[in-house]
Amino acid sequence: DDSLKLPRKPVKGDFLESTLQPGELAPLTWAGSDEQVDEYALRVGISEKLTKGLLEYCDQMGITETFREIVIQNKHLSPGDGKEIQLGNGENWYMQRPKGFWKSNIAWISPSDASAQLDYLKVVGRGGFDQVLESIGKRFNFDGLVAYHLTFIAVSVCERGYIHYDFTNTGGRAFNIIIPLLLANETNPELDIGEEGDDIGRYKYVLGEAIILGDDVNHATSVVNYTGPTGMRMAATIYVADINSDNIQGIMKYYTQKYPPEGDTEFLLSLAGSHWRKDSDKYKLPR
Repeated sequence: DDSLKLPRKPVKGDFLESTLQPGELAPLTWAGSDEQVDEYALRVGISEKLTKGLLEYCDQMGITETFREIVIQNKHLSPGDGKEIQLGNGENWYMQRPKGFWKSNIAWISPSDASAQLDYLKVVGRGGFDQVLESIGKRFNFDGLVAYHLTFIAVSVCERGYIHYDFTNTGGRAFNIIIPLLLANETNPELDIGEEGDDIGRYKYVLGEAIILGDDVNHATSVVNYTGPTGMRMAATIYVADINSDNIQGIMKYYTQKYPPEGDTEFLLSLAGSHWRKDSDKYKLPR
């Protein structure tokens, strides 16, 4: 499957590269030094089974084709639009694009209700994502973790990256895990990490590796314009958190998806520790 091969002529990024085993964590460090970029910026190994399972799911559900229509054929959505959509087996999903100041055609497709969320979680569970949750939980000595905010994301053109962070004031207990599924061939690095005015490093996505971004880790899509047979980059993004009453507001502050329901802190708190707990091996992702 050509879609799962690395670019033929990889262009290195600004960060240390090394092969990671599934579930193996490593800090994101600058190439040529041992300096860690940020306490809450890491890399983790992803199994081929998980990558293939997510990509096959996108193909079967019509997510891959819908993204091609959005970011290559310029159909369905204008900047700032969001629309309900039924995909695959009739599950309810939500597709959206951010407002024009993002200066890209990046788009998200995410579960719109509990049934679609469970469907996504089962794919992740069958792919062995429990390894990743356990590694993060043990590294940071968390009480528990839940994968609560799930999306697929795609882009083909970015004129200027919009620098932002996904979390703040969570006590370092929430992370966005970005798992690349489709990569365009022979491209430069695709993710900028750092603040404007400071040194910004450029990260090169690699199949079999995810990047993990937590509190106040600024990042943006790099300037890209994909051509060729792939024509776009596609990834799964999975938000995980050790949720408690002290950090719930920080976790919900930058909510962008339909499910879990925005503003329902009681419901989100009820999910705490659903998929991993340090004091029990009974809590796992669904299969």
